[in-house]
Amino acid sequence: MSSVPRSAPLTAWLSAILLPLGSLLFTAGGAQHPRASTAFGTVGTPDFYRTFAEHIHAQANWVPIHALILVGPLLWALGAPRRADGSSDPSDAADRSATRVADTLASRALVLGASLWAVVFVADGFVAPQVAHLVASAAPADLPTTLIVFRSNQIMVISLGLVSWILIGMAIALFGTAMLVRARFASVRGVIGMAGILVGLWPVYATITGEFNPGPFTSRLWNVTALSSAFWFAAFGVSTLWRTEYDAAAHATRLTAATLAPPA
Repeated sequence: MSSVPRSAPLTAWLSAILLPLGSLLFTAGGAQHPRASTAFGTVGTPDFYRTFAEHIHAQANWVPIHALILVGPLLWALGAPRRADGSSDPSDAADRSATRVADTLASRALVLGASLWAVVFVADGFVAPQVAHLVASAAPADLPTTLIVFRSNQIMVISLGLVSWILIGMAIALFGTAMLVRARFASVRGVIGMAGILVGLWPVYATITGEFNPGPFTSRLWNVTALSSAFWFAAFGVSTLWRTEYDAAAHATRLTAATLAPPA
């Protein structure tokens, strides 16, 4: 394998740094978060919300954990290349047009998904502890009312979380599709592209089949889903450097061939 190009543009280096960094922070925060599907009882019951609120109130590092989970997708949105694999060969103009559309849609979906993700984890990481404190300190007569407030906040979290993760998944699938079109199927980038399609479409499939009902965070497969997405973004970021080198070499080869070609 060739070395990382020293002449890679700043955008490629930003992708190679921000995407893996976002995955690292996202994974570090998620590793400390309790599994909502098993930690608090039957999902949706009054006992579930009361136990959940008690856990939040007792956990001193609840805010830092959620800050890490929040920042990860924001760094993905900032670091994702807007044109993942541009080509200057006029012979593949149709492919370039299609993949540019895919890249553009992917970038928009990722920005929208990351924006909603920020709202979700502000509510879960910063608002929920305040409400959980009210639940913990409420008199018996006031407990049902405070639990309703806590439950409403969590329903918003899980509902918006589903929408935001579907958008992030669609971004992964579209970036993966563009990579697969540009790369050889058996190449490393082709494998990353195919993995992106599978990882990205999974949230849609899980929603349709009910696995993500009422939301992704209560699914028994959420940890696998989150980790596979984080690993994919890290691989995508690093691959931008190799893509830059490949494109530069291919462009140089085309220029050399055009220079040496005999006149018509």
